[in-house]
Amino acid sequence: MSQGNAYVLIWTTTPWTLPSNLAVCVGPDITYCAVRDKADGSIFLLAESRLSAYYKKADAYEIIKAYKGATLKGWCYEPLFPYFADHAGAFVFLNGDFVTTEDGTGVVHMAPAYGEDDFTACKDAGISLVDPLDSECRFTNLVPDYAGQFCKDADKAIIKRLKDEKKLVHQTTIVHSYPFCDRTDTPLIYRAIDAWYVRVEDLRDKLVKNNAVVHWVPSYVGEKRFDNWLKEAKDWNISRNRFWGSCIPVWIADDKSDMFCVGSIAELEKLSGQKVTDLHKHVIDQITITKNGKTYRRTPEVLDCWFESGSMPYAQWHYPFEHQNDFNKLFPADFIAEGLDQTRGWFYTLLVLGTALFDKSPFKNVVVNGMVLAEDGKKMSKRLKNYPDPMTVLKTYGADALRLYMIQSAAVRAEELRFSEAGVKDIVRRILLKWWNAYTFFVSYAVVDGWSQGNELTNSRAHERAMAENTNVIPAILRQAQDGERSRTKAGTQIERNLDSSLRWNDKSIHVSQNILDQWIISRLQTLLKTTEEEMEGYRLYNVVPALLNFIEDLTNIYIRFNRKRFWGEGMTDDKNGAYQTLYDVLYTLAQVMAPFTPFLAETMYHNLKVDDEVESVHLHDYPVSHSELINPDLEASVALVGRVILMGRNVRDQNNIKVKVPLKTLRIIHRDDNLHDRLRSLEGYIKDELNVRVVEYLTNEDDFVELTAKANGAVLGKRLGKKFAEVNKALQALDSQSLWKLEHGGRLEVVGETLTLQDVMVYRKPKPGHESIVSDAYVTVELDTTLEEEQIWEGLAREVVNRIQKLRKTADLKLSDRIQLEYHTNAEQIRSAITANEHYIKEQTLTVIMTSTADPKGQASEVCEVEGQTITVALRVVA
Repeated sequence: MSQGNAYVLIWTTTPWTLPSNLAVCVGPDITYCAVRDKADGSIFLLAESRLSAYYKKADAYEIIKAYKGATLKGWCYEPLFPYFADHAGAFVFLNGDFVTTEDGTGVVHMAPAYGEDDFTACKDAGISLVDPLDSECRFTNLVPDYAGQFCKDADKAIIKRLKDEKKLVHQTTIVHSYPFCDRTDTPLIYRAIDAWYVRVEDLRDKLVKNNAVVHWVPSYVGEKRFDNWLKEAKDWNISRNRFWGSCIPVWIADDKSDMFCVGSIAELEKLSGQKVTDLHKHVIDQITITKNGKTYRRTPEVLDCWFESGSMPYAQWHYPFEHQNDFNKLFPADFIAEGLDQTRGWFYTLLVLGTALFDKSPFKNVVVNGMVLAEDGKKMSKRLKNYPDPMTVLKTYGADALRLYMIQSAAVRAEELRFSEAGVKDIVRRILLKWWNAYTFFVSYAVVDGWSQGNELTNSRAHERAMAENTNVIPAILRQAQDGERSRTKAGTQIERNLDSSLRWNDKSIHVSQNILDQWIISRLQTLLKTTEEEMEGYRLYNVVPALLNFIEDLTNIYIRFNRKRFWGEGMTDDKNGAYQTLYDVLYTLAQVMAPFTPFLAETMYHNLKVDDEVESVHLHDYPVSHSELINPDLEASVALVGRVILMGRNVRDQNNIKVKVPLKTLRIIHRDDNLHDRLRSLEGYIKDELNVRVVEYLTNEDDFVELTAKANGAVLGKRLGKKFAEVNKALQALDSQSLWKLEHGGRLEVVGETLTLQDVMVYRKPKPGHESIVSDAYVTVELDTTLEEEQIWEGLAREVVNRIQKLRKTADLKLSDRIQLEYHTNAEQIRSAITANEHYIKEQTLTVIMTSTADPKGQASEVCEVEGQTITVALRVVA
């Protein structure tokens, strides 16, 4: 290719770098072609796979010869511009693995001052860089035609010159990735500058070794992401050309023949003969040192701030000049935490300096957080305002809600979190409100019953009203707690004044009730404590918070819901006292458990429940420990199964459009193993109450109710079995229910010579004809008798009437203990019959002393209500 009309085609988005071109680079394994353009006879060299990008028609060019990129290495070419034509070793073809053919021509223009790959390739080839830009990115006199012009502004003039000199083949505008300042949107350039480095490449093996003993959470960050980064670690540029920063303490002789590092202020004072009181650049740079007849001046750079961050373990103690004992006791640190981006930041610099200085990691455990983004998935930006005002979120929902939202999110698993204000609101609704309601339930009924083992509780009406008000505005409660108003709320003041020390928790003698649900919630609490201990010990925060939230669900949706009748009963029985004591124990301990996660609300509850001589703050209290002797795994599993049965029963009701208020005759619990039935029988009463059924039957003949069928899981077995998949799938469809049931319960199947587990098979359950009111899964099958008689319908209507009366009591601001006289009127025959048939039940549930049907109901509170599409007017007044 010695012809005068032969050219190499290059492609660039930065024309301003072309005057600094010193080489071109080709991929060693890429095929290049010299082609003759049939239009003007010019010969062009470019990658074979890029020909179609420049020639729309194949007959527009003729291939002269093909070359592998490796054979082009060392070829020379004439420079585009004359400015550096005599530069030693320049204007040659180089090889580089970074060259691709995804765009461009497959040939890369190299300006080593303005690109990392360019710099490395030219350095390896012995080509020194040229940099014709000044500190403001304007061309210097090295490029006289553009001297004084800002580099980006010179693009148009450079393009015009290339066009005039017939060196421009094609010009277009494209959208592509380019570096910009995140804060100002100012375009940036890559530029090579002189810098100081730490020889990290010499430390790679030690870095990998020291990282291997660190406990990372999540583990994959340290074992994969960080480990891979360390294995490819490059020398670290630690200098910055800025004014502010820690001055690099290196003094260099004026003749560049020598340099040394100053190790302390005292040493600098001794060497310079000057008193040093200010270590900032504008002061230190005035200090010169004369040594062996030479004058030394400080190198002008300052340290990378990450070098300072990585020095934190030593700088915080002014080590080694002071506090050697303190440092030795606390190094390495037990625990650090930061964001995922710090695998290339703080985590990295800590480890590099710790390894270089002591050959050990400066931390033992590290928790890695994910990045918090705006809800649209973009980086949070003050300029774009793409996130809610944090102070507004705090004022609206409270700091506890925000804190709990964050620490139960994907961010604690080193994953991205798209921040959502609706998510914070959901934490209030789903968790904090339920926890607060459990607390108010306990205190409200304790005040009503005077539960203090002998001392009277006063002013229960004011207390109950305050609790109701606070419950309705739960975010306000959280904010009050956050502001330290723990005993200034009406509720808080009343609780603290009224509950005496006999009501308090005594950790030395844990209350154990004979009631099975009391035993269960205590067992759940101890299991929670055990889980918390184990997971916090392992720094696995993402496993702790879900356990806490599940416990609050169990406390409110099972323990309190199932036990309401125990608190509603007349008088103070041993069973009722046990219920109060158990719920108190749980709430007091839960406040301590929740303290690190919801510090303000936990503090409020703790203050209102603690014994007067207990420590002042929950955050000064020892974290509670588990009592393994109180953990009953079988009981916990049984209650979980009860919850499953109840949920399935409700699903059957929903499918048949029958409300829970309407009683049903029979619930059938069907399972092949009668041992499961035995676990449920002791809890049968709760199942009856929650599902409103009169009889529970236990059956083992599941095959009479449900048909099990199966298909092969194509996503799992398709690739594994290949052509045999269809044969296995057909065999699975022929299996009987007993075989599939065993598979569901941990067994294995041998099918056409293949061993299959439940992951390989999809099992389906279908009710048999005549048993449509069924819900079934691998754990249990339930069936409800959904036939209704008139008496059942009346009872359901009576429960609806009770519901309306209770709502009217709340609207009228009645105390829980207030008894009433009730008047009502309705033209609906069904409702009248329902009230007559269930009068005793209605009176008992609503604390009604006298109930009268009248044409014009009167009372201190009245309301026209709707019950199943019919109207009833009710009025009530409190009686002495």
